[in-house]
Amino acid sequence: MDTAPFLAQALHHFSARLGAEGDLDGALGAAREALSLWEELERLSPGTHRAAVAGALHIVAGRCAATGDRSGAVAPAREAVRIQQALVRSGADTSLPGLASSLVALSNRVADLGDHREALAHAEGAVGIFRELIARSPKAFRPGLAGALGNLADRLAEAGDRQGALAPAQECARLHAELAVEHPEAFRADLALSLDTLANRTADAGDRDTALAFAREAVRVQRELAAHHQAVSLPRLAGFLHNLASHLAAAGESAAALPHIEEAVGVHRQLVSQDPIPFRSEFATALNTLGTHRAYVGDVSGALDAAQEALVIHRDLAARQPDVFRPDLATTLNNLGNHLNSTGDPAAGLRAAEEAVALYRALAAQNPAAYRPALAVALGSLAQNLADVGRPEKALPTAREGARLLREIVVGQGETFLPDLARSLHGLGRHLGLNHDDEEAVSAAREAVAAYRILALENPTAFENALISALTGLTQALVRIDDHAAAVREFDGAVEAFASTHAPTARRLGVERSVFLLDCPGPRASTGVQALVSFLDEDPAPDGGADVATVRARRALRAHGDAEAVRTMWEEETFTSAPAWLALSPETLDLVGSWMFAPNWPQSRDVWSRNADALSSEEAATALDELAFLDPRTARLHAALRRAVLTHGVTAAYDPLILTEQLAEWVECADWAESRAFLQEHPRLLTTEPPQSTPLAHVAVLDVARTEGLDSAYRLVEDRDALQAYVERALAAEDSNALLHAAAVEGEVFDDKLSSLTHAQAGMVLAGAVEDVEPEDPATLVPRAPEVIRARLLREILALSSRHIRPHGETWLRIVQALSGAA
Repeated sequence: MDTAPFLAQALHHFSARLGAEGDLDGALGAAREALSLWEELERLSPGTHRAAVAGALHIVAGRCAATGDRSGAVAPAREAVRIQQALVRSGADTSLPGLASSLVALSNRVADLGDHREALAHAEGAVGIFRELIARSPKAFRPGLAGALGNLADRLAEAGDRQGALAPAQECARLHAELAVEHPEAFRADLALSLDTLANRTADAGDRDTALAFAREAVRVQRELAAHHQAVSLPRLAGFLHNLASHLAAAGESAAALPHIEEAVGVHRQLVSQDPIPFRSEFATALNTLGTHRAYVGDVSGALDAAQEALVIHRDLAARQPDVFRPDLATTLNNLGNHLNSTGDPAAGLRAAEEAVALYRALAAQNPAAYRPALAVALGSLAQNLADVGRPEKALPTAREGARLLREIVVGQGETFLPDLARSLHGLGRHLGLNHDDEEAVSAAREAVAAYRILALENPTAFENALISALTGLTQALVRIDDHAAAVREFDGAVEAFASTHAPTARRLGVERSVFLLDCPGPRASTGVQALVSFLDEDPAPDGGADVATVRARRALRAHGDAEAVRTMWEEETFTSAPAWLALSPETLDLVGSWMFAPNWPQSRDVWSRNADALSSEEAATALDELAFLDPRTARLHAALRRAVLTHGVTAAYDPLILTEQLAEWVECADWAESRAFLQEHPRLLTTEPPQSTPLAHVAVLDVARTEGLDSAYRLVEDRDALQAYVERALAAEDSNALLHAAAVEGEVFDDKLSSLTHAQAGMVLAGAVEDVEPEDPATLVPRAPEVIRARLLREILALSSRHIRPHGETWLRIVQALSGAA
């Protein structure tokens, strides 16, 4: 058995490789073989290999979890901890780090089963051990403590202690920041991960602005890592982009979130094209999220496309490994059902929703703690699908079941699932109303409003809209039972609750109260008009920026049935004439909105061309001012565009915008073949001056295409030998601009950093821009470059410098010294 330990170690390495290649079952099998060997060695020589057995159990637990066998992962993780604890009790202090690591792993495994209390206890135990180790050896165990703190933060958040989770996440990030300063290569990746975790925990604590800052910093650090270590850093970059998009959406910035999740999907698509097996799951998950974000901004067809693409992948993955991927398949089906409803195909949406619920029922039967919440949410979606196909009597029991499950979950697990319960109760109230049970509809709606009030008081930005929607549902139910007074009291109570805690929310609720009064019988309608006029006269939009409350008040007054009463009230209350916006027609607002929010500049131009007279009118200018309350930046841009069209004509005004947009599309092409086809279709791009943000390789392609044609330009980015020939011609001609173009392509396309930097420096010296040259910079790249490249560059620079020894001889000498290793 002398070779057995080496064989066991080899099996561990083999298991890791299989896991990286996506063969999760094979990885688990190899890990179990290694465990069997260690156990046999321990049986033959008791007490000799107990630590190795614990380590092997630790690995088996991780492999079980990776294959979806979450229940099966717990037993080996527990046994690993038991062995490590026995070793520590026997006086083997060297086992303390292993025990702490095993506790972190067991914490994760137990959390997978939904037992957040036990998971938290193990996480706290691991942190305690690492703190004890730090007290003995401050330097050695900081990485372990940092990782354990990150795990503790996650476990606290899952247990509902969102405020308590923040401190360990902050300490984790601080430790990793210190480590990254001391050892950048070793710990910058950990720093990025801890910043991403800190973003989540900060958002949970209600500080979404700071959370966004951390999420952005995590992406920035990971981008830098990906620039130098693309293969290992790109998957995590995609995950961080995904998370950043989620934070932006939660902060109400849906439009800003979309580019980040689009980029995440693009990175995942690139990874899948290179190696499908390890990355297909993350790709499908990102596609699923992309669908949700597209739906947020109204792109329902784009949302459907993304969800359908995700479904194809998740169906295939679930067919191959059902235990691992059925939850993802269920999530995708649930989202797909919602998107199909939005695109007007409720029958297909119903089929997807029914399949999602069936999957979640099976999963919840096996693991109730982990999957009952998802089942409850899916039941709410299914109820809406049933109502949308005209089956409200079937929708109601489904909605009741979802609400009942979520009530039980919130009672048992705290307020983590309160947002889901609030949403479910809001839906239940609607379904009760559709089934003409108005008294119970009022009860469910009151419960929803109470839940959303708790959430909005804690995080107004995230839950303000939901509270208003729930409050509207409650007042509508009260109106159906002819209790307008109770409805007004509900609004009054909500305004009072936020008046001292969050004035902007109280302001919006006050407007909603006034809008509700407009439709009330008797004198309340006049009271509502007066309140809205006073609000608009006395409470202008903050800082002249976007303001939903002002938009809502103006729209309500325009839509009020008694336009004469509105004008009279305005003149009596403000002592001014009724403003132009009060007479804006819905048709003009819709037209200006469709022009202002056209998906691209060519379509915007088409909208103008078809409606030039209407968009040139003064009413259109008033509509733009009105829409500025929703989106000030876009409105200002279109006001300037409107003036340019009226002054210079459509072509002159639109051409720069269209060309800039097309240039951005060209830069985003997936590969150089697609790039070439796009440039052939849009030859006017060759006349543009690209902005400074354009990648330098693309600038080079444009410049060479102008002077030498498309064939020559694209040979440079597709053929390394052709690029080298271009470099040699540039050196012979002493063409600084051509050398700079070649440098850009070498670095950005062929990842030849040393050639890129050297030729860029040579080009700058030839151009006389020596103040921007740091001749010693190539020295850091020389040790990693192949000898053939170093020798070629040295020959090139020696030859060039001999012809241009003056006036920059010292600079040339320092570049040569750097390339030769003498710097």
